[in-house]
Amino acid sequence: MTVFEGLPKPPQGSVVLAPGRVVGVVQGGGKAMYSFAVESVVVDPKCTATYAAAAERGHYVALAVVVRTTADVSPAEGTAPITAYDFAVTGVDGVTETQVSSTFMCLPEAEYHTTEPYLPSAQYGGVVMLDTKSAHGVIEFRPDVTAAGWEWAF
Repeated sequence: MTVFEGLPKPPQGSVVLAPGRVVGVVQGGGKAMYSFAVESVVVDPKCTATYAAAAERGHYVALAVVVRTTADVSPAEGTAPITAYDFAVTGVDGVTETQVSSTFMCLPEAEYHTTEPYLPSAQYGGVVMLDTKSAHGVIEFRPDVTAAGWEWAF
C-alpha cells in the first residue's frame, strides 16, 4: 500500500496536516482505495462508556475519523479499516510510542470507528482511541511502514 497527497513531505517522510484535511490511500497498481480525514483530535475526552476505565498510559486521545471508500475496495482483498495500531505518538520529550492502542473502553462501542473490512463505495465515521503517556506531541498515521504517512500535532 502506498499513499498519495499533493503536499511536500517533511524529511522523515510524513505530511503534516491540520484536522479536517482529506487525504487518500492507494494500493499497489495505483487503485485508489479510500480517502480519509481526521476531523478532530481531543485529548482526555470525557469517558461515557458504562464500564469506562482510565487510560493505562496516562491519556486517551480521541481521533474523529471519516473514511470514504471507492468502488475499487474489495473486502476479499483485505482492505483493513483504520485502527489505533496504524498510529504512533511522539511526545514533546521526543520519545515515540508505537503501541498506543487502548485495551479499555472509554466511549460506548457504537461511537468507535468500524473494525470490519471496508466495503466498496461506503462512508464510515467514528472514533479511533489512542492511549498514550503524552498530553501533547505529534500523532503519526502510517498505513504501511515502507510508505509516507501523515501527522497531526496535538
